[in-house]
Amino acid sequence: MDQPKRETFPCTVRRAATLVPVPWKNGGGTTREIAMSPVAASFDDFIWRVSVAEIARDGAFSDFPGVDRTIVLLDGAGMDLERPPGTSPDLPAHPAPLSPTLDRHALREPYVPLSFDGGTRWHARLVDGPTHDFNLMVRRGAARGTLTTWRGAGTFPLPADSVLLFVAHGTATWHARGAAPSDAHTLRRFDSVAPAVSRAPAACVALDAGAVVLVVGIAMQRAAGAADATDAVATHHAAYTAADTGAHVAGASPAATAS
Repeated sequence: MDQPKRETFPCTVRRAATLVPVPWKNGGGTTREIAMSPVAASFDDFIWRVSVAEIARDGAFSDFPGVDRTIVLLDGAGMDLERPPGTSPDLPAHPAPLSPTLDRHALREPYVPLSFDGGTRWHARLVDGPTHDFNLMVRRGAARGTLTTWRGAGTFPLPADSVLLFVAHGTATWHARGAAPSDAHTLRRFDSVAPAVSRAPAACVALDAGAVVLVVGIAMQRAAGAADATDAVATHHAAYTAADTGAHVAGASPAATAS
């Protein structure tokens, strides 16, 4: 009797130990870049960027005009983001518009996304010591980004627009329904995984009790001749695998900006 066809779901796993810390130019922290798209992008023309930052002391965030930013507190007591007097935010359209009168954001609760305008030079004031933060940057007009938090024991199907999953806490398992155990990937704290194709309903992620996973979704804003969603995910996956193999990112400075 023929054996049933086993479903697989191509992906790339990046382990936390492979993320290289790059010191900020102002000396206030470090950034571990997970992925940037396109592969050859610089800080001036990337479409999206994902990283983990350690903020060691108070200081200014670098400004990224035209970029929507979302950060998530991973550990530490948190921080306040303050806007210098007399500055006006270039308000993001997604995921949540900010009030023109809002001069401060409080990042205190772990694993809760906070969205703000990347074009304003925010000043970070730590509450009580260093923090680790997850960062998503998306260039407005080129794409829209979402950041979803999965918590607790359970199995979650992979959304079609997902480009990256990041384990913020605990342990999770990436697998295809019906696949052999050898095809599964166990993910631990600060590990990440990127799908190679989109719209594959067999792919899912099982979270252990207490686990927290951050899911990054990217929807490209189509222009004439633009690639479809499947091609977009493949492009994002190429950016992720390039980062995993240490490929050079054109235009990137040896020292990271304060982000």
